[in-house]
Amino acid sequence: MRTRFPQSSVVGRSDPFDHRGSVTPVALKMPDYGGRPLFRSRFDRILARIVGGGLFVLGIGELIGRLDEPLPLFYWLPTLWGGGVLVLMGSFHVRREKLTKVLVILGAVLGFSPSAWTVVMPVLMIALVIRTIMSPLPPASSPL
Repeated sequence: MRTRFPQSSVVGRSDPFDHRGSVTPVALKMPDYGGRPLFRSRFDRILARIVGGGLFVLGIGELIGRLDEPLPLFYWLPTLWGGGVLVLMGSFHVRREKLTKVLVILGAVLGFSPSAWTVVMPVLMIALVIRTIMSPLPPASSPL
């Protein structure tokens, strides 16, 4: 059955301006990012958010632990919180995939050194960087 409005954002109706009859729930389409997610999988998004959140938690721990000598905080806080912000910004929906990759990789590199003592965070960051680099870029003709 052909509809008059094939690109309608309203599911189940052929005419989005027709409000006659019974009221049905309306489902809106999500923004189209070329038919592909910005990250390769849900695992990548979760991993990026664990790394970004972990850097924030480590920054809070360093802030609480070093209040008596504030000079080292000039190194710890910008690297931990800055890395966390960059990774989290890259893990959320950024329209340009190249920018997403750059933000995630820069955030992981920035937070790598101050979190190296945890042993777990560097392993997670290396895995995140490898998975981010290995994810395919969109074609050159893509509007993203």
